[in-house]
Amino acid sequence: MRALDTIPPEPPPEIAFHRRVSLLGSVVDLVRSYEMVTTLTERELRIRYKQAILGVAWALLQPITLVLTFTFFIGRTIPSDDLGMHNVPYALFNVVGLIPWTFFASAVGVGGLSLLQNLQLVNKISCPREVFPLAMVGVAVVDTIVSMVAVIALFASKQTAPHLLGVVWAVPLILLELMFTAGVTLTVSALIVHVRDIRQVLPVVLQMGIVATPVIWSFSKLTRVWQIGYSVVNPLGPVIDAWRSTILLGRAPDLTTLALATVTSLLWLLGGFRIFKRLEASFADLL
Repeated sequence: MRALDTIPPEPPPEIAFHRRVSLLGSVVDLVRSYEMVTTLTERELRIRYKQAILGVAWALLQPITLVLTFTFFIGRTIPSDDLGMHNVPYALFNVVGLIPWTFFASAVGVGGLSLLQNLQLVNKISCPREVFPLAMVGVAVVDTIVSMVAVIALFASKQTAPHLLGVVWAVPLILLELMFTAGVTLTVSALIVHVRDIRQVLPVVLQMGIVATPVIWSFSKLTRVWQIGYSVVNPLGPVIDAWRSTILLGRAPDLTTLALATVTSLLWLLGGFRIFKRLEASFADLL
């Protein structure tokens, strides 16, 4: 009985918070588990769309509803010149910024809770635990692809064609946002396991984020100093501005702000992954 009495109720702090992590080895393990990520993504999509009466139409309703709301209540009061984009309808201005934001908010909102919502799988399946939040990022990617139908329809209704320069910049902009989104999602999902109150605060932060991010307003209206500072804090600002510049105006994006956003996104990805792996040892005891 004495031996049992000496067993602590929780893992020692040096194990839970000072675990040595080999990033290279963790990445290799994650790559080997890519099938698990795709399986979890497919499972979540099947559950989500099977139980919904409208199926994949739900992925279209959110951007359409938000675009109509912002255009009706806000777009009428903002001249196109104030957006820094001459003769660009506010609906197009808004939807090009809304799609990247919706992807980020969806991935973080659902991925942040993925460990709590998959308790049985987390404790029973032997695999890198980061596959659960990353699978939710994959779900957000699929939802974003589906929502592009609404974007195409909106361009067609305005009798406007997107500039081909947007296609040229699509890959680097998508990779940049994926890095940032994955890093934030990994960080939030790991912290929620230890601080459950975060799951109550997260929806509020995401709702406020749509106003703090240049979705309904123009990034170009910030002064140069503020643009540089904002790019370091929130990479979504330069990403959205780059999409608008390339797709709506056919102009090359601001390379300075994009470079800063790339550095920040990479730091988020590496830092989020490292935080997740350090806290992973205590998941089984806390979930």
